[in-house]
Amino acid sequence: MLKNYLKIAFRNLRMYKAFSFINIIGLAVGIACCIAIMLFVRNELSYDRFNKNADQIYRIHLHAFFNDKDINLAGSCAPLESTLLSDFPDVIAATRLRSFGFPVLRYKDKAFSEEKFYWVDSTFFKVFTVQFIEGNPKTALTQPNTVVITEEMAKKYFGNEDPLGKILNADRSRDYIVTGVVNGFPGNSHFHFDFLGSLASYQDRNQSWASTNYYTYVVLRTGTDPVTFEMKMNKVLRLYFATDIKNITGGTYEQFEAVGNRIGYYLQPMTSIHLYSHLDFELEPNSNVAYVWIFSAIAVAILM
Repeated sequence: MLKNYLKIAFRNLRMYKAFSFINIIGLAVGIACCIAIMLFVRNELSYDRFNKNADQIYRIHLHAFFNDKDINLAGSCAPLESTLLSDFPDVIAATRLRSFGFPVLRYKDKAFSEEKFYWVDSTFFKVFTVQFIEGNPKTALTQPNTVVITEEMAKKYFGNEDPLGKILNADRSRDYIVTGVVNGFPGNSHFHFDFLGSLASYQDRNQSWASTNYYTYVVLRTGTDPVTFEMKMNKVLRLYFATDIKNITGGTYEQFEAVGNRIGYYLQPMTSIHLYSHLDFELEPNSNVAYVWIFSAIAVAILM
């Protein structure tokens, strides 16, 4: 039976060559397009999942309504990280990162302005999964004026030299000792770095709870309900906000809320940032989940 079907199929192919060619090429192109779109969709949905605790990591952002303006910022204040670690047992790790601009780094006769230079807490490696090639993640950024660099940057500045212990000068004003070499984040990360400098190098005098100079990430204990945690967090942080509100408005927190204002910190699952987050001052431009749905529909239409 199968043999007869194959004979008929090949006979039709020979009799209707043009028609058969168009159909076969059309099907091949359609399948190729569907595969390409599926790979794109798969990549979009995979953002930040390379991190070991990806489903437990959240970024904390500021949402406020003040003077009839809706404010949604990706950043948070300096004291938030330490407060979360001390006041909330459900937080098992937390870290901050920020940028102070694009420093010009120098080593011997080499000098480059670097855009992907972030200053981070030493706990950065407890939150994010970073593969170390050289150095110790537990101690790499505990001391001031230390920096961890990617393998690509190590080759860029030091060539075949061992980068550990070498000194990079920033803006002719501060020297950083290289204490680690790592693999950079893959493409499917919502932010990327080339250099991680120790935040212990700087003393931030701005301890206002309404400031947003940092990006704060936390790892919540397994089983923690993020909605419940968010409510508890803002209930506690309200006490800290009250002082800033009084300094800014001259009134109490209750008076601030009575006229329709509000302020608080909220959780964003890290794995949703790339497709769903469109806050002000994102670390890098994000995509949109609408593209995933649109391209998926196009793939189905092409195949049909």
